[in-house]
Amino acid sequence: MGGGNYNGKNHGGEHTGDGKKLKCGPYSANGYRPDPSISHLDYVVGSKVIYTGTNKNKNRIYIPTGTSGEIMEKDNSYKLQKTSRSILKVDFGEQGVRYVSKSVLQLVGSFEEHQDYVLDTTDKEGIQSERNDKKKKVQDKLLSAKYAKILKNREKNKEFREWRKDHLDEKQIDIQNAINELQSTPEYKQKKETKKKLTEEIEGIQEKYTLAKEHETKTKFISEYKDKNPHHTHEQCEKEYVKQKDNDFKRQKYLKNELLKVKEYFESSSAEIKKLNEVMNRGDRQFVHEVTGKTEYNTYLHHHYEQRNKVDKVDYDYEEYELEPSKEYKVDPNVKATVPENINLLQWGLYPHQVC
Repeated sequence: MGGGNYNGKNHGGEHTGDGKKLKCGPYSANGYRPDPSISHLDYVVGSKVIYTGTNKNKNRIYIPTGTSGEIMEKDNSYKLQKTSRSILKVDFGEQGVRYVSKSVLQLVGSFEEHQDYVLDTTDKEGIQSERNDKKKKVQDKLLSAKYAKILKNREKNKEFREWRKDHLDEKQIDIQNAINELQSTPEYKQKKETKKKLTEEIEGIQEKYTLAKEHETKTKFISEYKDKNPHHTHEQCEKEYVKQKDNDFKRQKYLKNELLKVKEYFESSSAEIKKLNEVMNRGDRQFVHEVTGKTEYNTYLHHHYEQRNKVDKVDYDYEEYELEPSKEYKVDPNVKATVPENINLLQWGLYPHQVC
């Protein structure tokens, strides 16, 4: 969930970059990891420290990152000067005396100690090799019969997957043949030719009056009209061109309506083709549209897989595997109610006149 104040009860409202371990990358602070168990008692008076806080707030009390300082003794005799244990008094020299949290202070020499620790520990072998050795030992302890059974099951599963691929390819070809058979009827062919003619005529009218072709169309029409009617003026020829253009647009509108009717025919009269096309274009390659779910689909595949090498093959009976209700419910009108009259009978799917 993203940051914000209205993100429900499971989010604190902070931004997505405000989580834990923000500065634990290998390149953060040159790989230095402060000791989380360090105490305020380790910062004794006179210890040399380095300021590691942010230099974001650059104002008159600004302390640059990396400034060296010295721990001073705090005066807690007066209650208004008393501070918490994690707040230390540090003399930064030219930057003055400041009260700073120990979380932004680093003891001089701790960085070198951490580097020595990292160098000492990285020379040792990790535990991943030990895990690999243990894994090999566990594998060696497997019983030979059990391991052989595993290999045999793998071979069977591989053989089933290869058979399933070939079987589904055959089903896909059968579906395509069924679609072709439905599309080969005379009425379907006629509608298809009509759709092609309407589309070509509509595209021809649209192409005539595009910006690139309209000038050529206009010039050709005026020239042909002038040859047939030489006594007409140029203005009359242009008027006739405008009329012809309006008639073409009306014709285009009529053709679009006819094309829409043809498309509606394809959508309504070829529901079976549409259903087969949906099965044909499924991404999961389940080209068995007669089944009702995943369970029946797997049952269908295993049934045909068992029949693959038989001479007299038994076809899959879809009705035999139909799901039935687990329990049959009947209402006896002669049974008297034994519960209070104010019970909500509708929550049991019954009406008062059926039980009273």
